[in-house]
Amino acid sequence: MKKLLLLALAILVIPNLVHAQCTPVGTGLEWYGDPFVMPAGNIPIFAGQTLEWATSEAGGCLAICITAPEGANELCGTMVLDSETGWIYGQDFGTCWLMEEADGCWYWYFDVLCPLDAVVGTINTCYFITTYCNDISGELDPACATDSMLVYFEVIDPPVEIAIFQDTLTEVDQGVTSAYIPFQICNGDPSADPRDYEYWITSLGSIRIPAIDQSGELLAVPPGDCGWVYGIIDASAADIGDTDELTILGFFNAAGPGGIYDTCVQEIIIVEAVGVPLFTRPVVTIMVLAMILAAAVVMRRRASSVA
Repeated sequence: MKKLLLLALAILVIPNLVHAQCTPVGTGLEWYGDPFVMPAGNIPIFAGQTLEWATSEAGGCLAICITAPEGANELCGTMVLDSETGWIYGQDFGTCWLMEEADGCWYWYFDVLCPLDAVVGTINTCYFITTYCNDISGELDPACATDSMLVYFEVIDPPVEIAIFQDTLTEVDQGVTSAYIPFQICNGDPSADPRDYEYWITSLGSIRIPAIDQSGELLAVPPGDCGWVYGIIDASAADIGDTDELTILGFFNAAGPGGIYDTCVQEIIIVEAVGVPLFTRPVVTIMVLAMILAAAVVMRRRASSVA
C-alpha cells in the first residue's frame, strides 16, 4: 500500500508546471543518462551504512543538465520521495541552487544513509526528482518537478562480527631485530557496540628467522572501525631473500557460545636495508648557506670590534 501511494504521488507531481508556483525560463532540467544514472536492480545497503556516490561505491555519480537562455539564472535542485522513514539523503539534495550557466551539466554528488533500525529485507523505493524552486517560498517544490529517476535500496545483513585484513607480502629490512608485521581487525557493523577481540599470531620460522607465537587483545574497537595488531619478527640474522609466513587467528566472543573467528596469512621477505641519505643536495645547500651567514655575522662583529 505504501508503494502504491508513493507511485500515485510521483505521478501527480511529475510534471505540471502550468499550475505550479514556478515560472522557469529554460526548457529543460533533467537527469543525465548513462553512465551517471543509478545502477539497475536493488542497491544493497545495511543498517547504519552510508553509500557515497562521490566515491562511486554505489556504481557511479549523478549529473543533472539544464537548458536555459543566457542570463536565466534558474533556481532549481533535486529532492527525494521515498517509501521508508528515517533515511537521510545528504549533500546536494533538498537545496535550491542558482544555475548561472545558460546550458550545461553538473555532477550531483550525494550520499544515502540507512537508519540503524532498518529491518533486513526492507526495500526502500525512491524517486529522485529534479525540480524548480517555488517562486513564492523559494524552496524546492515537487509540483515544479521536471524529471524523476526510480531507485530501489534493499537492506541486507550487516558485516560479520570480525574481519581481518593484511598485505599479501611485507618487506622487512635485513638486520632489523623487531620488525612489526601489521594486521587489521575490523568491527565492520556501524550499528554494533564496541567490540573486544583476542588474537593469536604464529609464524613458520626458518633457519635464520625464529618462529613466533604471540597473542593479545584488541579492546573496544568502535562500530564501523578497525584497529591494528602486530606480529614482531626478529630479522637480525636473516639473509636477503629469506622468507617466512605469518598466520593470525582472531576471535570475537571466543569464550561464549557461538564464538566467531577470522584468519589470514601474510608472507614476509627480507630485503636489503636502504639507508636514509644524510647529505642530500637540499641539506648540503642549506648547510652551505648557514655557514656563509655565520661567517658574515662573525666578520661583522670583528669589524665592529676593530672600529
